[in-house]
Amino acid sequence: MAGENKILAEKILNQLGGAGNIASYTHCMTRLRVTPHDESIVSKDEIKKIDGVIGVVEEETLQIILGPGKVNKVTEE
Repeated sequence: MAGENKILAEKILNQLGGAGNIASYTHCMTRLRVTPHDESIVSKDEIKKIDGVIGVVEEETLQIILGPGKVNKVTEE
């Protein structure tokens, strides 16, 4: 399923405005935590529609919920 994780990572990155818009990122057990440079170009509604994304939470970072086991594989991609 490595190809599936790479595709999911690419879809998420595209909706985040591309690699150049990522100031920092990390992950926990279930969430990819992203700090974009420019939040105005992030398509949060489109991220929520991506198959494989369970949800999106906006707190100190943009948190994209992917689920346990999947988040670390997608983050690596």
